[in-house]
Amino acid sequence: MLLSKHSNKIVWAAIIVFAVTNFLVGMSSDGDFITAVSPFLLIGAFIIVVGDHGIKRYGMEAFIMFFIISSVVSWSYESLSIVSGVPFGNYHYADLFTPKLGAVPIMIMPAYFAVGYIAWTIAHLLNGKLTKAMDKKSLFIIPLTASFLMVMWDLVMDPSRATIDKAWIWEDGGAYFGVPLTNYIGWFICVYTIFLIFAFYLRFTQKMNLQNDIEITKRAYWLQPVLLYGALLLEYVAMAIFKDNVLVQSLDSHGWWTGDIYKSTVVVGIMTMGFVVFLCVIKLFTSGKFSKK
Repeated sequence: MLLSKHSNKIVWAAIIVFAVTNFLVGMSSDGDFITAVSPFLLIGAFIIVVGDHGIKRYGMEAFIMFFIISSVVSWSYESLSIVSGVPFGNYHYADLFTPKLGAVPIMIMPAYFAVGYIAWTIAHLLNGKLTKAMDKKSLFIIPLTASFLMVMWDLVMDPSRATIDKAWIWEDGGAYFGVPLTNYIGWFICVYTIFLIFAFYLRFTQKMNLQNDIEITKRAYWLQPVLLYGALLLEYVAMAIFKDNVLVQSLDSHGWWTGDIYKSTVVVGIMTMGFVVFLCVIKLFTSGKFSKK
């Protein structure tokens, strides 16, 4: 176990810190104190929740393997697309992202890993798969479900980060608030590759240990990643409420009002990510499978 016997309380505290910080970041301006300290608070909270949750479920070895798989695959796809435009489209990262491994900022790979683990876990819950071993059905269904959950997050994130913040630049613009639709196809392919490889890894390594593969039915265990996934939305909700409405332009000379981007992507987020959170909470509190202890 990553944390002490009080780990559950620490994890809940980390989720609260993440949610509050994310909302405050959304309403803050560059140079504000919260903007300066937020990376440490957000990353630290994510590490506590994902680390404690993942190591309890899979053990250190498998958890590290998921990190390696997600980092190598995401770096490979990102590097390929920056060079060739395949599969995401033509883009490059702004110079503010340092350090980089090749053309890809190092911080990108942990983002795939952390949110990827949350999506992977929620995919199990949505499919009623409360054990960790991969049977033949789960081998493909779980990665597919988790991939949709990841793309939902990117639908909310990418227009703000790219078109407004210019953290990465889409060189040909795009129909979805300056983001090309190929980005979301590429994202799905990339994250599905990550999840499928990890599913086969679990299938191979745990095939002989099915007797130890018991269902985890504690409600709080599944609720924690669900709420963390929902908390990702809070930054964008705050942006839609508090940020100024100004005109921005993508490289294809298309103009966008930031207020339209913020509000539209929040609606998309509520109807996708928010709906997932709603389904999970209903499942956790109405199904007889789950217990408080």
